Amino acid sequence: NTAHEEDLADSLAAAIKKYPHTNAVLVQRHGIYVWGPTWMKAKTQAECLHYLFDVAVRMDKLDMNPGLAPPAWDQNESPVKPPPQKRPRPCTDDAPPSDPEDPCTAPVKVILLDIEGTTTPISFVRDVLFPFARDHARAFLGEHWGREDVQGDVRGLRDQAIQDLKDGLEGAVSIPEEAEDGSNREAVLDACMASIHWLMDSDRKVTPLKQLQGHIWKAGYHSGQLKGTVYPDVVRAFDRWVGDGVRVAIYSSGSRQAQQLLFGHTNAGDLRDHLSCYFDTTIGHKRQAESYKEIALSLGVTQPR
Repeated sequence: NTAHEEDLADSLAAAIKKYPHTNAVLVQRHGIYVWGPTWMKAKTQAECLHYLFDVAVRMDKLDMNPGLAPPAWDQNESPVKPPPQKRPRPCTDDAPPSDPEDPCTAPVKVILLDIEGTTTPISFVRDVLFPFARDHARAFLGEHWGREDVQGDVRGLRDQAIQDLKDGLEGAVSIPEEAEDGSNREAVLDACMASIHWLMDSDRKVTPLKQLQGHIWKAGYHSGQLKGTVYPDVVRAFDRWVGDGVRVAIYSSGSRQAQQLLFGHTNAGDLRDHLSCYFDTTIGHKRQAESYKEIALSLGVTQPR
């Protein structure tokens, strides 16, 4: 590290030249520089590296060297045998095991699930979560107006409205800035509510709305007013997949916070220990193929099916 970032230019350039395929450089006592062809890919890589660094720190606290590969298991040294690796069924019941390089028959490493209609009845989201957020939005905003995360939600809704009005979307509601003395706060709250209602009525799955809904649902889950619902076979499926060494990830239009809240407060208990990753629309919209490519990259899957 150096006193000024510009003094790092030469050593940073040398590191990049030495490792041309890398997308990050860690500077001692400073931090990490991450880059990518798009800001979204750079963000994804930063999140993955953050997770790996967190694991490394935790391992170090346990006197484990994160730089060493796990030692090979020797059945003569330990009476405990590792569980047998189970191979998932091929794509068809009568198809024999094939080439592991074949995406159709290669062992499944990760299962990516949606929430609505997959793990949770659509009616729970439509008839419980959405009405709860709508009914409690005004009171939540009023009570927590001074919180920075809530102000971030309001700024996001305002920016979204500006873009929607620019795009000529009929019904979009502009949200004014609050006066320094707060004299127009009620008017700002009215505009926020009108914008929230319009977005929900239009079934807009935009990030600012999802983030605000997640904050409202968090209060509901913690107060006991909300409890998530999962299908009866979800726990059995999770247990089977995790037992087979398969990671289970979630990709939903709801925010990652909302996803974790739902699975942390279900009618079957806390299921978060079965789930390894959560993805929302910050990685891309669900109807865009690029979103799934980014998720596969984040999960380390080279042959997504």
